[in-house]
Amino acid sequence: MPIEIELKLALPAPCCAKPAQEMAWLEPLNISAAITQKLYSIYYDTPDLKLKQMGCSLRLRRIGKDWVQTIKAGGSIVAGLHQHDEWETPLAAAYPDFSAIQHRGIKQLFKNPQFRAALQPVFTTKFTRHLQHLHLENGSEIEICLDHGRIITGTGNRQMPICEIELELKSGEPIKLLQLARSIVDRAPFPLRLENASKAERGYILFSRQHPSPFKAIKTEIKPEMRLHQALRMIMHNCLIQVGRNENDMLMANGDIEYLHQMRVALRRFRSALNTFSETAPGDEVTAIGKELKWLFRQLNPARDWDILVTETLPDIISHFPKQTGLPLIREHCQKLRQQYNAAARKRVSSRRYTRLMLDILIWLNKIDQNESLASFVGRDQASPPGDIKTFATTSMAAMHQAIMQTGEKLKGLDAPALHALRIDIKKQRYIADFFQALYPQASCKRYIALLAALQDDLGAINDYAGTQKFLDELDIKKNQREEQYEAIGIIRGWSISCMLEKKKALDQSWDAFRKAKLFWGRTVN
Repeated sequence: MPIEIELKLALPAPCCAKPAQEMAWLEPLNISAAITQKLYSIYYDTPDLKLKQMGCSLRLRRIGKDWVQTIKAGGSIVAGLHQHDEWETPLAAAYPDFSAIQHRGIKQLFKNPQFRAALQPVFTTKFTRHLQHLHLENGSEIEICLDHGRIITGTGNRQMPICEIELELKSGEPIKLLQLARSIVDRAPFPLRLENASKAERGYILFSRQHPSPFKAIKTEIKPEMRLHQALRMIMHNCLIQVGRNENDMLMANGDIEYLHQMRVALRRFRSALNTFSETAPGDEVTAIGKELKWLFRQLNPARDWDILVTETLPDIISHFPKQTGLPLIREHCQKLRQQYNAAARKRVSSRRYTRLMLDILIWLNKIDQNESLASFVGRDQASPPGDIKTFATTSMAAMHQAIMQTGEKLKGLDAPALHALRIDIKKQRYIADFFQALYPQASCKRYIALLAALQDDLGAINDYAGTQKFLDELDIKKNQREEQYEAIGIIRGWSISCMLEKKKALDQSWDAFRKAKLFWGRTVN
């Protein structure tokens, strides 16, 4: 079965009108002379988008005078790296032909006459492709395409630009594709962004006028027989999928902050995994990735903090003081700052530095796949017997649980920074337990995770209320100052302190329940 492996890099919008002087800035990479193609594609589906729901696409593409039918199914998209099962069939005319389909499940689907009759064009793509080939010394061959054009639906009333570099691995190792992408990102005269949505996915968004809902974490199916490096790879790919599925929509969907929130969750999960495996996978690459992740969080956190203040904290206060005229004015000031921080976060995610980080992570993970860095697993990975992953998970969770318990015994005397640090440890433990829960009894594991979540929620609320005091100090209301605004700030400060004290009472109850929790992993193996 043919597997398509490609990576897409989106160019900034201004380049769509003038496609980066063809690909002149790529010449130092020693690629072949460019071939220019005019490509026109028709994507088919049923009115209720049955193919899309099944993770399948049907495309008829005209290249010159020839037509080719392509069916794609399954696979994954991780940080711009697309892998799909793909079947191509030459056509005599611009009409679907299902007789050549070999895949059993796909063939069975298209055998249904009612399904075939319901298929209709849902959108088209029309773009110019500048195509070149790179032959590497190790025998790998990579096709490099610069595509610029448009996605069009219906009568053409709705359109979306296409302006991207597509790298497809024709033969050789995927890591060579990633390293080439890294070189292109470094050489480009403008920042490039990893494109996590295929042309088909973007066409469906344009057709339906709906963006996917913010993508939440999915369960990792860790198996007891896995080696450490296999578990690490699965967990981190799981996190990167969540990052990518939210990244595109954060940039496209009018700045909906929930996509950014889920991105941050995914990055925190990734960082927790990196910390958990850090002793077994040390090295300069891991250190560099960790530093860059810390930089990224500093860029993204303010957008989420101000969003909570504007959308949750202030509306709650205003509802209890409807006649206080200064509170809406304060909310207006905060809304402006919220928009500024949201725009700053979007800019960072579109930056060259962010793209480099994602590619560096993928390159490192591919090195692990190729056994290039297994020596960094301190010799235990290949030497350890099957089932050692459970020992590793148990030891990791037991150590973190002990650290949480030691801090929690001093709970009443902890100040805001110490409570925040405790929250971070609890969050890490929750993610670790979630990563490895498939190895343990599900009922007791889920109860433990639920207790961690309750603690995290209480500590998060305390942190938000403590942060409100800091946010108010950032407001500049000296110009055109009004008495009711100063009164409103006093109300907000008092309200936040009162709510924080109430949450600390709730925290005492959550902690008491957690302290009595049954440890689902059993006895720690020393």
